[in-house]
This record gives sequence, C-alpha cells and structure tokens, in this order.
Amino acid sequence: MYRPCACVFLLALASAAAAPAQSFDAASLLALHLQYVGWQFGDGTFTSMRAWGDAVNTKPSPGTTPQPPQPMALLSRGAVFRETQLNPETGGALNWGFTGSLFWESDANGFKHPVIGDAQKADISYEFLFNEGTAGLSGALQSPVSIDGTSYPVVRVSPEAGFPIDLAVDPHTGAYVRAVIDPGGDYETTIDIVSYQQAEPGKRVIANYRYHDSPNYTFEWSKFVPNVPVADNELTPPPQTATWTFANPNPFPVNTRNYDGFIIVTATVNGVPGTFIVDTGTTTIVLTSTFAKRARVRRASNTSLCGIGWCESADTDVVDSIAIGGNTLSHVFVLSSPLGNYPHGVMGGAWTGHGPQDLDGVLGYDLLGGAVVKLDFGASTMSILNPATTDLSHELGAVVTTDLSGGQPWIPMTLNDSIHVKALLDTGDAMGIGYGSKLLYTYHVSAMRNWYNCGSLGKISIGKISYEGEQACDIGMPGPDLLVGIDFLRHFNLVLDYPQGIIIMNPLRDTF
Repeated sequence: MYRPCACVFLLALASAAAAPAQSFDAASLLALHLQYVGWQFGDGTFTSMRAWGDAVNTKPSPGTTPQPPQPMALLSRGAVFRETQLNPETGGALNWGFTGSLFWESDANGFKHPVIGDAQKADISYEFLFNEGTAGLSGALQSPVSIDGTSYPVVRVSPEAGFPIDLAVDPHTGAYVRAVIDPGGDYETTIDIVSYQQAEPGKRVIANYRYHDSPNYTFEWSKFVPNVPVADNELTPPPQTATWTFANPNPFPVNTRNYDGFIIVTATVNGVPGTFIVDTGTTTIVLTSTFAKRARVRRASNTSLCGIGWCESADTDVVDSIAIGGNTLSHVFVLSSPLGNYPHGVMGGAWTGHGPQDLDGVLGYDLLGGAVVKLDFGASTMSILNPATTDLSHELGAVVTTDLSGGQPWIPMTLNDSIHVKALLDTGDAMGIGYGSKLLYTYHVSAMRNWYNCGSLGKISIGKISYEGEQACDIGMPGPDLLVGIDFLRHFNLVLDYPQGIIIMNPLRDTF
C-alpha cells in the first residue's frame, strides 16, 4: 500500500486544453498557480488544519475481496503534522508525521522509526507540494508533457533540502495536474492531481490524487476544518499497540550454520513452538498458513504478499504472543500465507533448497522495530534488548545511519571511493551482493562477469570499512542500488537499533 502524501492541504478540477508551453515562462505559471489556490505556506492563511478522507481501491484485483475505504485523518499546526490511515478490517493504522525537526513513520503495530537520508528529502518535497510551498520557489521550464491527449507546460522547482519537483500546470487555471518528485532519480514518484477543493472561501487545497505506481488507489480528502486548536499530544506518534516484555537481556543461541547460513531461531507463537528465519528484508512477520492454523491465530482480514515478480494471497492475523529468547512480543499483527508459489518454493529467495515444510515463517520488521537486536555471527547468538535502557555507546564497529522507510534497512555505501549507492541489508537472501544493470550503465562500473553473470564491482566501502574483490551478481536490482545478503553480512556482528534508525556493523576478523 502506498502512503498518501504527508500533507496538509488538498484542491477543483484541472482543466483540459492547454496552450503551447513555449508561450509561458516559469514565473508566470507559478504566479498563476498562486492566484488559483489563493494562498501559500507561511502567509498566515492556515495556521492549523484538521482534514478527513478515504483511500479507495477503485479497481480490486480479480478474485480478491474488495477492500472497504480506508479512512484518513490529518492534523497539522504550521509545518508540524501527523497523518493516519486506518485499516477498518483490522483496526490497525499507519501513521507518519513531522515533529518540527524529524520526519517519522510507524506501522500497524505502532513501531516507530525516523525517516532520514533520501527518504527524508522525498518527504520534504511532498510537503512543499501539498502545503503550497512551490509557488514561492524559483522555477525553470521543462519539456511539456501530454496527459490524456492534452499538452501541459512543466515547471521544475527545487526545494531546499528536498528533491526537485516537475509540475504540470493547466495554463488556463493555474491548477497543477501532475507532479513528479525526484524526476529521473531513485525516488521518482508521479502523482496525478485529480481535483482541488476550497478549504475556506477562495482558498483551494489538493483534495483528490493518485499515484502512477498504484493506479487503482485514489486518495480523496473530503472535509477540511482550518484554523482550529490542535494540541501537542495530537501531533506526536501514537503509542505501540504491540508490546514487548523484555525479560532476558542475555544472548541466546541461534542456528547460523545450516539453511545456507541464515539466522534460524526457535520461537513460540501462542504457545506453539516453531522454527523461523530472522529476515531484515521482510517488512513484517510472516507465518506459513499451516503453522498459523496450529497456533490458532485470529484472522483479521485478507490481503496479499508480494515480492519481485510474484504475489500471493495472504491473511492479516492477530497473534496474542510470540516468545523468543525469554522475551515476549504481545498483541502483534502478522501475515500468514501458503508461501508455496515463490521462486523455488521459498520466501523471497531466502529458503533456497528448503521448502515451507522445514520452516514455519520469517520474523521481519515487527520483530526488530521495537527492540535493539544484536546478531553475533561469531558466536551464533542473538540478543533482544529494551531500547529505553540499552546503552550502545561502547559498541565497536561502524555506526551506520539507516533508512527504514517501508520496513527494510537501507544504508549508504560507496563504490570505488566515488560512487554513492543505497544498499539493502537483507539477512533473508542467500547471496553476497546483488546489483542491477542501471548501476553499470549509469556509473560505468565495470564488472568482470562469468557465466553466472557475477563478478567484482571493485572497492566497496561502508563508512571507513572497505573491501575489494567481493563477488557481486546481476539480479536486476532497480536503480543504482545494491542488495547485501547473508553471505556478506555473516562476516559482521550486527546491532540493529531500529527505534534510533542506526545499525552498528563490526567486522569479524579473518572471515573475508
């Protein structure tokens, strides 16, 4: 599910025919837009806002149960905001916001993490678009764009600390009809703006929009109440609905010797023991349907579970307790699925050579999101710690700021001392390092390839830690991104502090 735009303000139909783009300049088009909406951020028009609407699946997939509209709510005061999208079937909610200094997100279980790096830059650009901050920026004309057979002029603006935004403008009204955030970049996102609405007389806000990469969903804001009191506690992240009982801070054994070196743990779900992979690449906790039935989970709704090139029906379930290593996670939303139609009969490539009959599921983001988790590959142990009482100041290794947007850990890496890329740390993937062709062609990285389409990318650096000659394989990663799997990660001891948005990576000696 794609997050609705983080933002306050939402606006009357974009008109149809547009005059040729060359008859307009960027400044006049931005001025026309300002005249159309009647306000801009910071001019005192809206000091606060309460808004309500729905995310609507207008085209359910064949054979699936149509989802009811998902209610959305927005609270803002100046630049500070909190936005919520509720799943009415499960009662779970996604939340995100801005504190004035930090963007944050929390999932359906209430586990919160900061939004940093390029994901933060994307959020800043969303805010400029939906809070009407674009008209105050300098713009430059781009090539016009055709939308439904009509040509519109395009103005590019570049918010400070954000990504550029290409704005397709209706030259008859000034309404934006399309916005492209980070055009041509890794975070490129195309938003079609369907309509505006008056939040108060003469002041329009974006009211209806959809994303190109999620065309079946429309986000519809229907009610706006501006300039009313909004208390501080209404703007803070919500409390967790899933809770940890931290009873054992000591390491407990895990299996990292079998199953292709994956992290295999024993846990009990509703008192029923099972065997699971600890998988940083999975955005939730997933149980096999067979095990979910044995554990008597409570079904909440039907959904789907998707990866690269596959999708399968799944259920959202409620688990009363997951006990692992003497610690207990209670009242947690999980997914359950047959897990039978994945490549090689495995979950996301993680269970290569082992079918679902051997393992009962994967423990992903929701195992990690509310705790500090230490993975000691040298000793084959794991620790689960209370983030409120754990001091990591004496931990050895590189402290890496981590982008957890979407529930997966992305870190910055450098190739050959000059090429900056994002890397997904995925303990649930068997490989060492994977890349895509765009990395080679965009940055002219030369990889010596064998018949497996694998070879060396050269020097790879994580902070001050560098390696040369590591094998990497072309797996079709999007953009200039890398996937770093268990075959590489097992050479480190890892400390995963998701609540603070950091990972500490301490290389093991003589393992490379």
